[in-house]
Amino acid sequence: MKYKNRFYFDIPLIKFPLEIPKQYISYKLFFDLKASNENLGIANIHKDELLFRETKQLFKKLRVFFQTNIKVPPEEAFESPEFDSNLKVIPKIVGLLNEYIKNENSFNIPLTVHWNPYFKKWDIHPGLGRQVVIDLFDKNKILECIAFNTYGKKVRFKKIFYSNDELDNYYKNYKVQIYISPNYGTFIPHVHVDAEKTFMRKFFEKSYESVFNVVKNYDIICDDVDLKPYFKCNTSDPDKKRIKIEMKKVSKRNIIRSILLALTGKEYNYNNKIKITHLGKKII
Repeated sequence: MKYKNRFYFDIPLIKFPLEIPKQYISYKLFFDLKASNENLGIANIHKDELLFRETKQLFKKLRVFFQTNIKVPPEEAFESPEFDSNLKVIPKIVGLLNEYIKNENSFNIPLTVHWNPYFKKWDIHPGLGRQVVIDLFDKNKILECIAFNTYGKKVRFKKIFYSNDELDNYYKNYKVQIYISPNYGTFIPHVHVDAEKTFMRKFFEKSYESVFNVVKNYDIICDDVDLKPYFKCNTSDPDKKRIKIEMKKVSKRNIIRSILLALTGKEYNYNNKIKITHLGKKII
């Protein structure tokens, strides 16, 4: 049987089959082996207590995306061994941002978090794309999460799941999977809700194609800051239409917000701080 190793920074995930058989029992291992003072449940976590790892890497990932990844046409990208690891990352975030805005600035599925005793914060996994969107665009201070209180970290649970059946019943309209990683001397659960492989693959492919077409057909321009040294996303091609970014305050986070909003291919006015408008071709 073919297996894939999964890693998330310092968190090595237990090997799991690419096509998970019904008898695979990682969830049973978790509920049997977790410490008695550790629980998995629903809890409200303050945004300041969350560890947003991915946003810190995003400026670099955007630069690589414009300089390298987006040059790969969709039909080649989908077949590339790099698709799942590198090519889809930025388009995935943009697709999730579209979904978030369309859903009135929220996601249907909460983040999954666990207490990280080294950083003294709640670590997010899974949820690479959603954590970026929430970090950059969500104004709520308190977020409902699927939380695991490593070492019995004190937290007020609204609901505790004592078995996989309880978790399945709570999210009965979604497919739920649990993967576990041995870390910090315990077992960390990574709960995937709505993790239907075929659906997710189609979502990633659609997002990549959409973003590819935006970059192919538009120059992204900004009078407030020259984006070219960072991202090379504005080529001054007279045959391209233009997406114009206006920022009231230039900052690294606002530049990232602006680029992600521009890549949706839609016009936005974000909190009257960032405006995305579409213009015609440049008149020479």
